[in-house]
Amino acid sequence: FLDGKAPEDWRCEAHVEFDFRTGPGGSSTRMPASQRTSNLSVLRGERYKLVHFAAGPSLLFDLETDPCETVDRSRDPDCRDIYVDMLER
Repeated sequence: FLDGKAPEDWRCEAHVEFDFRTGPGGSSTRMPASQRTSNLSVLRGERYKLVHFAAGPSLLFDLETDPCETVDRSRDPDCRDIYVDMLER
């Protein structure tokens, strides 16, 4: 970074997890789900964002064409390869 460039092995995406449980033995307060399913994982790349729920379908957003994340592209045939690749990550 001091030389004005990123390292060759620098990450190109961010991984985030959200856990909506209240704690051991508690119930979910923000989501109507069980303790086992009260969480989600997010993989955000430069253009696409995958939101994977423990219970329920995953969502895929194209941040370039839909920066407000209102259109789920997970079932779009044109995004199939991107969707599968992100799920595997």
